[in-house]
Amino acid sequence: MSTTELKILHQITEDKTNGMISEELGVSQRTVERHISSILCKLKVDSRVGAAVKALYDGLVVFSKK
Repeated sequence: MSTTELKILHQITEDKTNGMISEELGVSQRTVERHISSILCKLKVDSRVGAAVKALYDGLVVFSKK
């Protein structure tokens, strides 16, 4: 998984929208959507929620309290 995909995956676990993610990364929403599609495929899940759960379970992202 690419560095950008990991950044986006982390932001998904923080319940950020595609619009919020695109603003933070300075890319278009369509680019974020493409990355998310790639993430879902690589993790073999069907949704953002599934990706977040799998990422946390597999240790791809670490849960942090704010």
